[in-house]
Amino acid sequence: MEFQLCSHDILSDIMARLEGSSLAAAACTCSDLRTVARDQSLWKPLCESTWPSTTSTEAEQLLSSSSSSSSTSTDGGGYAKFYADSFPLVLYDNKKPMQHEAVTTHVYPSDFVSLVDVYYKEKCILSKVLDGIPGAADVSGSSDSNVTDCQRWFSTCPFRLDLLDIEEDKSTTELGKEDDNCSRDLCRNLTQDVRLSWVLFDKRSGKAVNLSSWKPLLVQRSWLFDDDYVMRFGCVVAVGESLSPQGLAECVIEAKCTLIEAEGFLRWREISMSFEDMMGARVNGSKSLSVLSQALSCRRSINHGLVEKGYSDYERLKMEMKQRNERRESIANHLYVSVEIAVFAALCYACTLFF
Repeated sequence: MEFQLCSHDILSDIMARLEGSSLAAAACTCSDLRTVARDQSLWKPLCESTWPSTTSTEAEQLLSSSSSSSSTSTDGGGYAKFYADSFPLVLYDNKKPMQHEAVTTHVYPSDFVSLVDVYYKEKCILSKVLDGIPGAADVSGSSDSNVTDCQRWFSTCPFRLDLLDIEEDKSTTELGKEDDNCSRDLCRNLTQDVRLSWVLFDKRSGKAVNLSSWKPLLVQRSWLFDDDYVMRFGCVVAVGESLSPQGLAECVIEAKCTLIEAEGFLRWREISMSFEDMMGARVNGSKSLSVLSQALSCRRSINHGLVEKGYSDYERLKMEMKQRNERRESIANHLYVSVEIAVFAALCYACTLFF
């Protein structure tokens, strides 16, 4: 087909009917379609329908400014780049060498914006935009003499990013009759019906990354209260060995909700993000900022099945490492006990000789 015979408006109208992946594929076919695909008006409704949080005033200002500053780039910047960065999920593939950039030393909490959307049965039930990291302090680039107690606390304590206003909003989700009548199977229903997106946007570079697994990796009842449920999402980020001895860090996103069975709805209590190494230890604030920065450049895939397999491989490696450590500790304990018994036997024998 000779696209030169079609006007820009006709091509734009045709491409406006495509979904994001099809629009991106069409843009790769020829220069004419690529020029049309750079129109931000095509990508804006796609972003807003996929991530309703992008309809907020803060997000519109960020993406509009990113578009104007990237007007000469090949991807068009703005909404087009945001979709390209945020739609694929972070992929961990243990068969390929993990790629990571050099550890960035100057990373500031105020550089990041979180756009969080929660879906229940394909309907968006919660959207939040969080600017910066509440309670955090810029620790990069500060000399020891200028570091305050707040900066030192953030730098050394385990990192945790909370959407603090959810508790105040008391956001709720109404359950269907089939869910309300089978609360015993609510874990299975939540696994099937709840989806979560946590997009991290860097104001300076204009890059974005979706740190969530989209589907829950784990759903379980709270051991303390039977009506409380915990859902776990996340991804695996390749980092330098200076940040993690194994060169990997797990982004852990937890969503907690309470079942109000008498009224037939779920009350969302909190959504938080943190990082753990392969031993399950929490990563501190200063290192977590570097992990967030490196996550913006990690490998991704639109194949959700491949992403799930990668996470399963990571969990298997964690289990194998845990078992190896347990075996080492068991051998060491048996060795210590053997030495103690030998020493005790030697003392008893010496006592029988002298007394």
